[in-house]
This record gives sequence, C-alpha cells and structure tokens, in this order.
Amino acid sequence: MAGKKILIILLVVLAFASFLFKDQIFNLYYSFHSNLAEFQKFDFYPLLEKIKQDISISSPLFLPNSSKGSSLASQRIIEETNKQRALFGLPPVSENAQLDEAALAKAEDMFKKQYFDHVSPSGLDPGTLVLNHGYDYILTGENLILGNFSSEAELVQNWMDSPGHRANILNERYSEIGVSAVSGTYQGEKVWISVQEFGLPLSFCPIPSLSLKQMIEYNQDKLDQIALLVDQLYSKARQGSGVEEYNQLVSQYNNLSRETEQLVRAYNSQAEEFNRCLAR
Repeated sequence: MAGKKILIILLVVLAFASFLFKDQIFNLYYSFHSNLAEFQKFDFYPLLEKIKQDISISSPLFLPNSSKGSSLASQRIIEETNKQRALFGLPPVSENAQLDEAALAKAEDMFKKQYFDHVSPSGLDPGTLVLNHGYDYILTGENLILGNFSSEAELVQNWMDSPGHRANILNERYSEIGVSAVSGTYQGEKVWISVQEFGLPLSFCPIPSLSLKQMIEYNQDKLDQIALLVDQLYSKARQGSGVEEYNQLVSQYNNLSRETEQLVRAYNSQAEEFNRCLAR
C-alpha cells in the first residue's frame, strides 16, 4: 500500500514537472517568436527602393542665344566642377564609367527626341536612367545645360550661378560623377548639351548580409516545425510515453533558438550600422 502511494506521488510530481517544463519551453517559444516578429518587420530591400528615389534636380539651364563657342570636353567639365568644390573645401568627385554612360545616353536622347527636361517623353527619370546603366545608388542628382560656351569653365560657372545646380555641384555627399558634352541641332539651332550625373553609390554603406537573413528565416521555419512536434508529443509525454523523444526535441529547440537569437542580434547590428551610414 505504501509502495502504491509512493508511485502515485511520483507520477503526480512527474506530471507536474512535465507541465511546468512544457510551460517554460512554450514561454520561450512565444517570447522568441515575438522577437522574430519584430525582426520580420524590417526588410532592407524596400528601404533601399525608397533611397533610390532620393534624386536631386533643378530646372534645366536653357541658353539658346548664347554666343558661339569652342568644342567642349567632358573631362574638362569634371575638372572645372572639382575646382569649384575645392573652393568650398569639398573633396573631388571621381569619374564613374556607368554615370558617364548614363550622361551620354541622356544628351543623345534629348537631341534625338527634341526635348530638354529631366524626364524623357517616355517617362524615364534620372534615377531610373542611372539604374538602367548599372549604377545602384543611395543618392543621385542631375544637372542639364543647353547652349554655346567659350569654355568648360564658363559652362560650369553658369551652373554655379543657378542655386539648384550649384547645390548639386557642392553637395558634400556626392562622391562620383559622370559627364557628357554633345553637339547637335536643337529646334533648328546648333548647340551643345551637357549633362552631369552625380551619385553616392549603394556600396558606400555596408548592406546587411542577405545570407544571414536567409539563415534566420530558415531557422525560424525549423523552429516552427520543432514546436509543432513538441506540441504533438506533449500529451504522450504526460502519460509517460515518448518522454525521451520529447526531451530531445525540447533540447534541440532550445539550442536552435539560442543560435538564432545570436544571428538576429548580428543582423540587427548590421542593419543599425546601415541606417546610421545612410543618415550621415
């Protein structure tokens, strides 16, 4: 009789311990998943798309009655641009081949379609233009000018005399530039069109690791699967069947949740650094 009482007490203690153990693991499960839900709210790809819309433009400078001048060279325009930046204590912008291609395509398209605007008749804006030429950016800007000029210095000075264009030339965040200078006929007049494409490349800021994000998502799915199995085995474990398997699953879940929590912290740290870089 005493043995039966001891057995009953042991079973009650075991059931109570199992109940507490299950509550603890599922509290951990829900606590961890609340953290993951917060993590899922941050997706840096839409953020980058928003950044790509950060475009600086000003009304194009249209000077059709300017005096006939000499031929213009894009390299000299870059040099004159950097001279102006140096006067204000700014670092030079470096020539970028992709931005050069975008600037040339823009000038040629304006002559071909006889328009003079930042947005083409087909709706192509400066941001999409540079993206189409392989330039991923955080910030971009475009300056346009049409007319005839005695020198590259005069051309750049015309931009400097216009507040919006001046702001692009003296923007301290730009690190790269592409320039074109093309001669052609616009509305019956022989003129030059020059285009400046400024940029701060996306590579300037360290992007959060995509592979790390994918590993977190993979682990989250795995945790969901394990939690489902734990729930299914719980009733059996309470009755004394499958206790070892149940405990192994709980241990597996705990280990994976701790590992994933570390990954989430690492990813969030990268994301915070990325956002700080964007705000500079």
